[in-house]
Amino acid sequence: MVPDVPADLEVRREELRRPVDLLLQRLVAVVPEPFPGQDLRVLEQQSQEGDQAAVARINASGAKLLFIGIGSPKQEIFAHAHRNSIQAVQLCVGAAFDFHAGAKKMAPAWMQKRGLEWLFRLAREPKRLFWRYAVTNPLAIFLLLTRTNALPAENHAPLTAEVRAAA
Repeated sequence: MVPDVPADLEVRREELRRPVDLLLQRLVAVVPEPFPGQDLRVLEQQSQEGDQAAVARINASGAKLLFIGIGSPKQEIFAHAHRNSIQAVQLCVGAAFDFHAGAKKMAPAWMQKRGLEWLFRLAREPKRLFWRYAVTNPLAIFLLLTRTNALPAENHAPLTAEVRAAA
């Protein structure tokens, strides 16, 4: 028996989509609506055509602010790739939707107050987060510390008298 590949793919897509739909339902229930016309949507983004359709929907919506929560580094790659085509300000928010919807447990308040939320997340998702915390974060800090003075002084904005006086 040869499986019906397109039908099987559609069934699998629906299985993968259910948790996302549940997350969106939870999020809509807990997020207040302080802005007129606030719109929470999940946009398909699985191909170049899907990207173009998502960008078109975002721009057609008239959104001024776009929160992107598709996980790191996918959200940063998406935001960077579409920095000139999406008309809204893009904010990459990582797992914020998961936390607000109650899909992921937040660190206890005492850990949050001491800046240890990363440790709580590492303990809960070691396979996913170990590489980020052990390798990429130190690398990013190293690059930040060694490359911040890489630009010639003429490329930096001049300090105003008020800023100099405050320093």
